[in-house]
Amino acid sequence: MSTLLTKQRCLAFVAAITSAAAAIHCSTERQVFDDETPDAAPPPPPAPFIDASVEEASVPEPDVECADTNKQIYVLSANDKSIYRFNPIELTFTRLGRPNCGARSGMYSMAVDRRGFAWIEYGEGRVFKVNLEDMSCTDSGYRRDASEFGLFGMGFAKNDGDTDTSVNAGETLWVVGAALARLDTKTLELSIVGKGGLGRAELSGTGTGALWAFLSIGGRVALLDKTTGEPQKIFQTGIGNLSSWAFAAWGGDLWLFSTPERPYDPWNIDTSTVTKYSPATDTTTTLMENVGLDIVGAGVSTCAPTEPPR
Repeated sequence: MSTLLTKQRCLAFVAAITSAAAAIHCSTERQVFDDETPDAAPPPPPAPFIDASVEEASVPEPDVECADTNKQIYVLSANDKSIYRFNPIELTFTRLGRPNCGARSGMYSMAVDRRGFAWIEYGEGRVFKVNLEDMSCTDSGYRRDASEFGLFGMGFAKNDGDTDTSVNAGETLWVVGAALARLDTKTLELSIVGKGGLGRAELSGTGTGALWAFLSIGGRVALLDKTTGEPQKIFQTGIGNLSSWAFAAWGGDLWLFSTPERPYDPWNIDTSTVTKYSPATDTTTTLMENVGLDIVGAGVSTCAPTEPPR
C-alpha cells in the first residue's frame, strides 16, 4: 500500500435541536435562533428531516432480505455521528440514530447489505457491522494493520456469474484504495483485483451487478470493470473538487452527496449538496443545497431499484 490516503473532513455546521421530543429540522436557508419565544409563533416550515422515533413508516426487520426500507439510501453525518435514511423520491432524511461502536475516530465509509446491515469503516481502520433497525454494533474483526491495504471506499454489488464460495451468496463487498479488491465478509480476507488508479474514491453497486466509483478530484464518476479494476467509462458531473463526498446508485441514477473544497476559505460553513447524475442522459441536477449535514459516507443495498420510478 502506498502512502496512506485520508479524507479531509471539515465539520462546518452544527445542527440546532430545540426540543428533545421534536423532529430535527433543517432547510437550505441558515437560521438564527433567539432566546426569546414570540407569542403565537407560527409553526415551523416543512423540512427534509424526520425523526425515526416519531415516524409511522416501518423500519427494516433484522436479518430480513430486502425489507422495504432497505431499498432506500443510507448516509453518514459527521455533524452528529449519526446514520440517516434518505428517501430519493420524497427528498427527506430520517435520522435513525448514532451507532455506539466504541471507535476512537470518525466514520470514513459505509456499505449496506441486502439484510439491512451497514458495514462502516472508521478512520482508525476498523470495520463494524451495524443493524439499521436498532443501531446495535458488532466488531467485524477487520483491522487495517493486518491487511496493510489502507483506508478504502466500499460498496456492495450483485454478483454476475461469480461462483467463488468465499464471497457472500448473491453479492460481494467491493473496496477501493490504491487498488480495487473484494472483501470477504466472513473471512475478512481481501482479494486484490487490480489497480484502478482512481485516487480517493467511493463505491456503489447495483442489483444488476454494475460497480460505480465517485472520485473526489473533479467530481467524476466511473463505471468499473470488476475483473481488472479499470474504468470502463468516465463521466464528468461538473460539481468540482470535494472535501466530503459520498454517493449511491439508485433508480438508474447516481445520487451524489458532496461538500465543495474551499482551500482559501477555512471558515466556510457549507454542508452537503444533493445532486442527481443520470449516466444515460449525461445530465446533472442539483436537488438540495446546504442540507445541514456533512455527509461523509453513503450506502445502498443491491435491493434498490435499478430503473427510474414511474
